[in-house]
Amino acid sequence: MAFSEFDVIDTNGDLVHHLIAYEPKCSPPGVMQIIKSITARKIFNEYSLIKKKLLCFELLSGGGSIGTVGEDITCSIIKTCIKNKGN
Repeated sequence: MAFSEFDVIDTNGDLVHHLIAYEPKCSPPGVMQIIKSITARKIFNEYSLIKKKLLCFELLSGGGSIGTVGEDITCSIIKTCIKNKGN
């Protein structure tokens, strides 16, 4: 799967916000699973001690939130809302 846009917009240590543009060949939950799998693999490769300590436990939570861009909600609006969250 090729992403035409992939930005990490914000993180607070426990949560990462991404803005991702991709061809609609995969469902949004499928895209989220791909990103979580790649992230976990890279973390485990870089920090092997984490994998040993976690054993069978998950590194990343099973949760997530997905929003879509359309006529009324643009990428710019989403970026602004995420950057201003909590303000």
